[in-house]
Amino acid sequence: MRREISFLMAIIMMVMLIPVSVSAADDLLSAQDYILGTSVSGSITATNTSDVYRFELITSGKIVFNYTSNGIQRVKLKMYDALGKQMWDNSPYWNSTTQHTAYSNEFVLTKGVYYLSVAQSSGNGTYSFDMAFTSANETYEEGQGGNNNTIPEANIAEFDKNYIGQIALNDEVDVYKFELITSGKFTLNYTATEITRTALKLYDEPGKQIWNNSPYWNSTTGQTSYSVEIELTKGVYYLSISKSSGYGNYNFYMTFTSANETFEEGQGGNNNSITDADAVELNKRYIGQIALNDEVDVYGFELITSGKITLNYTAVEITRTALKLYDESGKQIWSNSPYWNSTTGQTSYSAEIELNSGIYYLSISKSTGYGTYTFSISDGGDITDPDMEPSEQPETDTALYVDGKHFILDITAKASLDRKVLIVAVYDGEGALIDLINLPQTRSLTSAYVVMPMNDSAKTLKIFLWNSISSIVPDGECEELSVENDGVKIGEAF
Repeated sequence: MRREISFLMAIIMMVMLIPVSVSAADDLLSAQDYILGTSVSGSITATNTSDVYRFELITSGKIVFNYTSNGIQRVKLKMYDALGKQMWDNSPYWNSTTQHTAYSNEFVLTKGVYYLSVAQSSGNGTYSFDMAFTSANETYEEGQGGNNNTIPEANIAEFDKNYIGQIALNDEVDVYKFELITSGKFTLNYTATEITRTALKLYDEPGKQIWNNSPYWNSTTGQTSYSVEIELTKGVYYLSISKSSGYGNYNFYMTFTSANETFEEGQGGNNNSITDADAVELNKRYIGQIALNDEVDVYGFELITSGKITLNYTAVEITRTALKLYDESGKQIWSNSPYWNSTTGQTSYSAEIELNSGIYYLSISKSTGYGTYTFSISDGGDITDPDMEPSEQPETDTALYVDGKHFILDITAKASLDRKVLIVAVYDGEGALIDLINLPQTRSLTSAYVVMPMNDSAKTLKIFLWNSISSIVPDGECEELSVENDGVKIGEAF
């Protein structure tokens, strides 16, 4: 009895494993091989009511399917994947006058094996079909069902590189992973020709959705062309591109510009409350960022003697900012929400506030818009940048020339110098700094040409690259040159 039950269970399991979407007429095991790009003819008769064809895509792409028949009133067309799951079907009718059927369709598919079934619905006759194939040329090739449909399976995407993907009938979502090594502005450029509407979503590292948009296809331009700028803190993020309507190829390209924050912040922010406030000094200039995932920054400062302070605040892209001042107990004692000025193209605000000696907290938060800002709190002294030691950083390749009175440096950077601060420091034989020159916020993409006075005691030059004077973010090792060994002597001084 036990053996009979086991046998019965085995039969049930075998039945359960049969693909339920494949009818008895659609016998995939007896499918005829079809080669893409060729034409096939067949017939539907009383004794042959269906034909099945097997074809393979060696890469993902688009199939253009053309079908014609004569005498068959209505035909059942079905497509299956390699596992026998039905993916698509259609039943085109003939033209009763001509008794002819002409049908075309396009299928966007991932690579793999597929089956096409041509079966009788009503009438007998002859048919023919052909399929033309165009590769998607995906950056990351995908198999049936897709390979990067979830955050754990996400493909790596880097900045300043073009990526090609595909929304397919059997793969409707792609997920990409990217990392910001510092806070700043993330720019996404997206284009698609055939996808009529795309669902774009952004997730943070824990998987929380923080942004979404669904750009439409433009009937005038014949494509979807979409660009967005998003302010984000440093960390890992995931971009999801999925079907809303339509199938086809897409392209995307990402760029990044550092916020150059004085106090670097991670996802969600690090100084969002009084207890987390960053300490700032009077008469110093600081840079911060209002980000999509960090909309408030809090700074603490101490006033030794009672008197008047001046708060100076500027922002280029933030359209309205909420400024608030709290005393040591956390009580709000002052506030203002300056607006962006359309004439000057920025927010530029200054306020004088009378305060007693003590500890205070300045909150800078989003009212409208995102971007970077600069502020200082002054008691009447000159405003300077916070004191920070030079850090050995950039990767550069420099040719040093000496003409007797000048150092001439032809500097080539291995990364963009856009918005960077280039530093050339000169040291004597004991390692003491004797001269320094900086080219702040250079706009050159990859090179710089520096001429500076020559000092007889100079022995070593070092080239640094900082993200800003006030916020130093490592870009690599500094380059060190010996005046004696690396300097190339040229003609008379000019």
